[in-house]
Amino acid sequence: TLRTGHKVGKHRIQGISDEFVPPVVDLQELDDIVDVWDGDAILMAQALARNLGLAVGISSGANFLGAAQLVEELGDEGAVTTVFCDSNKKYLSTDLCAEEPIEERYLAPRIELLGFRAVR
Repeated sequence: TLRTGHKVGKHRIQGISDEFVPPVVDLQELDDIVDVWDGDAILMAQALARNLGLAVGISSGANFLGAAQLVEELGDEGAVTTVFCDSNKKYLSTDLCAEEPIEERYLAPRIELLGFRAVR
């Protein structure tokens, strides 16, 4: 939706690309738009829960992967911060709780989660 102005195809990340751009989003203020595969986002959300005890939804998995891509791009030249907006409670009957096949193009299987820091 952010790239085209309308929904293109199907995906399993609720709350992202819902056929509209919210009025609070000023596309002119964005430096870039990061693409994430829905299966990769599911695997990342599952890993965040399994390894760190963070019960997050699929969009948070996508959010983490987008941040990880930026870390790779920026290297030591910058800092990346992200926010997980909700928990997994609304998604327990979705593919979030199913076994997701791993594809070669996915980033999540190559990420080692070491810990996290909550900032208030």
